[in-house]
Amino acid sequence: MVTIYVPPKIGETLLEGIAAKRPAEFWVNPGAESPALLARAEALGLKPILACSIMGAGEQPEHF
Repeated sequence: MVTIYVPPKIGETLLEGIAAKRPAEFWVNPGAESPALLARAEALGLKPILACSIMGAGEQPEHF
């Protein structure tokens, strides 16, 4: 699982490295997404999950 919390412009610079690792899941947290980031991620074969990654760990954000 890879998750990003960074601003979209920074996230875009990380996508090739992330794609090279071939993660089973790629989470894009609220505020880290942009149309350009999502399009590039999909072009690299990533399938972005647009949600808070805390949920991916089996927790609810309101518990924090």
